[in-house]
Parts: sequence; C-alpha cells; structure tokens
Amino acid sequence: MITSFRTTILTITRFSGALGSYNSSGVWSGGLSSSFDIKCSLQPTSQNDLMALPEARRSRKSYTVFTETALQTVKEGTSGINPDQTTIDGELYELVNIEPWRNNVLNHYKAIFQKVN
Repeated sequence: MITSFRTTILTITRFSGALGSYNSSGVWSGGLSSSFDIKCSLQPTSQNDLMALPEARRSRKSYTVFTETALQTVKEGTSGINPDQTTIDGELYELVNIEPWRNNVLNHYKAIFQKVN
C-alpha cells in the first residue's frame, strides 16, 4: 500500500554483530553487513516527532520514512545490535526510532533516521 504514495527507493545497510573491531595486531576490521532496497515515503521529520526523541537528538538533521519493510534500530541492553543505515542526499543516516502502525487498513512502519555526526 505504500506504493499508493509518492515513493522513494532507499538502500538500507544492515550490520550483523559489531560494526567492526581491532584484531590482535591493532588493525581495524569492519563488521559484516548486507544491503537491500526499500520502497518508502521520505518526509521531513515533524517538530512533534523530534520532541519525542531524547533531548540530545532533537537538533540533528532528521527524516521520517514510512515503509512496509521492518527495519532494525539499536536495542538497549543488548550487544551486537546496530541500527540500519542509509544515505540521503549523499549524507549518512542511522535509524533511531521505529514504530509499527497496525490498523489493518494500511499496515506500515514509521521510522526516523538521523544524520550520523
């Protein structure tokens, strides 16, 4: 149903495990990742949605994405779960919040991506 709206294709990068680590020689080795495309509606994040985020995140450049695809954000209290990332207008963004909307008319996810500093 998201295709009923103007859609954008975003390439999502998902990390499995850590983003990387240093080996015994002190050399950085990037973690494993995979990429996939999603169809979505990409919108500026509203002031109301920004105010619901932690205070330290309210001033970051943000976009709200509406999609039928389940995305992955950081899970507090767990290790090795890193947020999905995407590039918007040449800048790197990470997923900071996702909410499932299950109304049985247009089931979708509302996700907020913020620019990585």
